Amino acid sequence: MPIWVVVDGDDAFVRTYRGKTSRWYRELLAGPGALVLNGKRVPVRAVPATDPGSIKRTSDGYRKKYRKSGSLDAMLRRSVLPTTLRLEPA
Repeated sequence: MPIWVVVDGDDAFVRTYRGKTSRWYRELLAGPGALVLNGKRVPVRAVPATDPGSIKRTSDGYRKKYRKSGSLDAMLRRSVLPTTLRLEPA
């Protein structure tokens, strides 16, 4: 399933516009997951990004990377900001 990923320095972040009830969000928090990058499967684990700086950097990254998407506003709603996750190697 495609998800929006932004990279800031050494950190990779994801967020769901559907909030905490999103299936992929719940499954990723429950256990290790994986990203497929250039055809290669990369194991990851998700850690809630609760600090305001990480949340802001993620939002800024989405604005820059996905500025032309009709879904951008949904990813920036205040109600979904707490679903920001930092991805770490599993």
